[in-house]
Amino acid sequence: MKLGQSILKNLNEIEVHTVDNDPLWAKAVAEVNAQWEKEKPGVAEDIKAEYKEYLKTLKEAGYTKEQIDKMPETKAYKDAIKDPDDIWCECGYYSDDETYYKEYGEFYLGVESEGYLCKKCMKFTQIG
Repeated sequence: MKLGQSILKNLNEIEVHTVDNDPLWAKAVAEVNAQWEKEKPGVAEDIKAEYKEYLKTLKEAGYTKEQIDKMPETKAYKDAIKDPDDIWCECGYYSDDETYYKEYGEFYLGVESEGYLCKKCMKFTQIG
């Protein structure tokens, strides 16, 4: 047996847990998804409150409504309020040097964990 065949054989024998082949795993995934769907409205409200504080900070710093409306963070917040799943960059603009680092402990789009944000759309490219 060649080395490549040996590696493939070992990979093929590894137990893989997917929704397709493990009913217990599928049940667990379904339960987590159902719980998330129940919690989404509350998460949206939390993001809305966070956005309100963000707006307050910007207004106190002297930004006008027109300036705030043009900020990518404004769109990111509005998208996340509408759908808390919509926190991920889909613009394709980012690269390693085109992201901002977000520290752990500061909330942004409802996320407290550390992560990276696309400089163009200000949505997450990576969390944790």
